[in-house]
Amino acid sequence: MQQYLYKLLIISILHIAFISTSSQAQSLNDGIYLPKQGVCAGLMYSYSSWQQYWEGSLKRENLNLGRVSTQSLQLMVTYGINSKLNLVVGLPYIWTKASAGTLAGQRGVQDLMGGLKYQAFHWQKNQHNLQLSAVVGGSVPLSHYTPDLLPLSIGLQSRTLFGRALVHYRFRDHWLFTAHATYTTRSLVRLDRESYYTTRQIYSNQVAMPNVLSYGLRGGYKTARWSAELMFEQINCLGGLDIRRNDMPFVSNEMDMSNLGFLGTYTFSQLADLQVVAGINHTLAGRNVGQSTAFSLGLMKPFSLVKKTATLSPNE
Repeated sequence: MQQYLYKLLIISILHIAFISTSSQAQSLNDGIYLPKQGVCAGLMYSYSSWQQYWEGSLKRENLNLGRVSTQSLQLMVTYGINSKLNLVVGLPYIWTKASAGTLAGQRGVQDLMGGLKYQAFHWQKNQHNLQLSAVVGGSVPLSHYTPDLLPLSIGLQSRTLFGRALVHYRFRDHWLFTAHATYTTRSLVRLDRESYYTTRQIYSNQVAMPNVLSYGLRGGYKTARWSAELMFEQINCLGGLDIRRNDMPFVSNEMDMSNLGFLGTYTFSQLADLQVVAGINHTLAGRNVGQSTAFSLGLMKPFSLVKKTATLSPNE
């Protein structure tokens, strides 16, 4: 029975880790840039829950576990090095819970994530605005959580490095469309044991992690006060094995998912441009992941480090 609990909780944790950066305004996934010495700080809360999951391609449910929920509170800061180069940093605090069973979830600081977004090309003519951006970034664990002792684990303890290409198009100053493709490399993971089994017994505490390829599309409408966008993202692990039937998961399992979501923002000009961000995300299909629905809600506040600047607004 505990093997099923272990299995479902690791899938929930990984799902939140994958989508945490895709539901932010002024993030590494959009075409928004702050001006030089501009800052946008925010706090985003996310809640994800599900009952069914895919074991390989087989969709199933564990009634002894009930509903698995994962919550995260993420601090996000964007800094404008200049109008074409922005730095984005995020730090999540994560906790998990199962509605049935006797196993308790765990909570704690996970991984520091960050990256640089550079506008490499910009073309504008009449009502057409096109920009190409390059993004490099990564993550590093900040606490000594274990990646293997589930359901206590809140992450994988793997350092990551990614490169991303962004294409952003804006029409008539309101309609906007963004596409991105990302390749992520992941470092070895060290377990708190000296051997493990995949397809054979391996006498080592080091596990090679599969790299990840993802791509996404988003499009919507934006005004000076509010914006609304639909988003699709596909995430594929380039390797790894399926969870074996009725067995516990492993940190290097293949985990693929297709997500569809909505992201909306509203800016209160009378409150010094305080921005409310809200989103919803649902897993349409997957492999070795839970079919989760995630909700997010946050506040973003732009300001400037330059004196005598009356207004600071993100520019595209």
